[in-house]
Amino acid sequence: RLTHPSGGTRLVQWNMDCYPEILEIAGLIKPGGMAARACRWLNRRLLRRLDHVVCLDQAMKSLLQSHYARGDKPSVTVVPNFESRHRFPAPGRAASWEGVRRLGLGGRLVVLYQGNAGWGHEFDAVLDAADDLRDEPVAFLFVGGGMQFPRIREAAGRRGLVNVHLHSYVPEEQVASVLASADLALITLSDEAAGVMSPSKLHGCLAMGLPVVYLGPPGSNVDDAVTRFGCGVRIPQGHAPELVRFLRSALSDRRQLATMKRAARQAFEEAYCEERTLPQLDEVIGITPSDEAARERRAA
Repeated sequence: RLTHPSGGTRLVQWNMDCYPEILEIAGLIKPGGMAARACRWLNRRLLRRLDHVVCLDQAMKSLLQSHYARGDKPSVTVVPNFESRHRFPAPGRAASWEGVRRLGLGGRLVVLYQGNAGWGHEFDAVLDAADDLRDEPVAFLFVGGGMQFPRIREAAGRRGLVNVHLHSYVPEEQVASVLASADLALITLSDEAAGVMSPSKLHGCLAMGLPVVYLGPPGSNVDDAVTRFGCGVRIPQGHAPELVRFLRSALSDRRQLATMKRAARQAFEEAYCEERTLPQLDEVIGITPSDEAARERRAA
């Protein structure tokens, strides 16, 4: 419950993931089964009583409106997720991660997947591209964990992909250094996960000036960033040859890569840091920049 400056009360939901859809994708409940239908019935009753819903991208907005809205109730606004600027130094100022030397990645084009690899992510095209590029100076580095890590490790070992490297999660204070040691950020999203979840790893990658290689459907927050700022490329799921062509072009044209790196940091500063997104949330709630509550929150 949020108290509006005028004295009234508004109920606003900040929607991060969509249930029961994510449970259906994960195989935890039967798609369209009794549990899913009960959840959707409850969602419809709850959401139509809200004053407003904030969600993370256009695909999520479309899903919420098509499944749960009645007329113009509730109204929905897209406000992207964000990272705090103080967590990520400007590109070029973070120390290099020691794992680059230990894993022998020096002199290679490092394509980094950082974070959780779980439900809603696909890696078949990535492994196929690694197979095609096995004799070229390209390394695929996975730093994190998740249910798909064992599958990636097994597939890389079975196919003899010595250019695929997996490392467990690092402490939070090392994340910026890991990102600073890569050339490209890899983000994947399965087609059925569009609108259900929104990859949050995007924002830290942009903060560190990493161009994005996005394998996934249109309409997501990642697709929006790539389209709007030119800070990377979107490749449909399953299109390994297109991924190979892009990585070869990045190898041969470092000026293009440098342009994308500058665009990535620009995207962060213009759209995905707290200074840009928190005022959008204030506007939804009805707080103006002159309100005391807004000033106190920003100071905190």
